[in-house]
Amino acid sequence: MVEVTIYRYEDGRPRGFRVSGHARPPVEKPSSPGQWPVDNYSDRAWRTQLKASGVCGGVSALVLHTVTALRHRLGLEVEYRIGPGGTVCCLPDIVPDNKEERAEFLLDVMIDSIERMAKEYGDFMQVTDSISVDNTAGATMETYEEEVKSHGA
Repeated sequence: MVEVTIYRYEDGRPRGFRVSGHARPPVEKPSSPGQWPVDNYSDRAWRTQLKASGVCGGVSALVLHTVTALRHRLGLEVEYRIGPGGTVCCLPDIVPDNKEERAEFLLDVMIDSIERMAKEYGDFMQVTDSISVDNTAGATMETYEEEVKSHGA
């Protein structure tokens, strides 16, 4: 399952996000002892696999687009990691006033799109909010690095 955590300031404004996991469809059981999905892979199972792949592709595109826009279009030095454990991205502690509204807009668009996907494809993904006060980025980066190390990546 794709798990998305949205980090927010106390006032509800978006601060960043973390995405991990993969949308895996449930394994279809064989209809008889000698058959396995290779022999008995129904149309429904193929459609489910395509939905799972679409969810992963859609979330990945939204996340990479948002990180790229924050870094290259706005010129923000966001803290981010993209790797085998997932992706994490947080706004810097200080965002210039002339960029803050645009940065929040980019995050809001990504969040809205991901939440709409989760309503449609809830079997494959889950979205949660996390209110944070200080140094979300630092704590998130440390947690991310620990998870990557524990998975041997």
